[in-house]
Amino acid sequence: MQTLFLTIWFANLGWFNEPKNDTVYVKVLGKVDKTTIKVVTSSIERFWKLPCKTVIGCQPTNDILSRSGTRLSASKILKKFDSDRSTLIITDQDICHLKKSGREWGILGLGYR
Repeated sequence: MQTLFLTIWFANLGWFNEPKNDTVYVKVLGKVDKTTIKVVTSSIERFWKLPCKTVIGCQPTNDILSRSGTRLSASKILKKFDSDRSTLIITDQDICHLKKSGREWGILGLGYR
């Protein structure tokens, strides 16, 4: 079963309405299927009429693991890959966000505006 989690994507759709430049950088974190990458990039190009550049080969590291060590922390991913460029990070791994209660919640995406 193929799993795809998008970081920054769904929580941040409005961000692309005023891009900081004319290119969206799609950073692939982990082993995301090539077909999935193509669907994501072609969707961006079709819908927002913006070119995409794909950055492949980034592997998850221990510094972005959640407290439990079983998922990637969305907030740590955002901090590590923060950029002035319009960036979409996609991964094949579970991601989570830490609630105020201290519990991890699985999420589909998280982003900055």
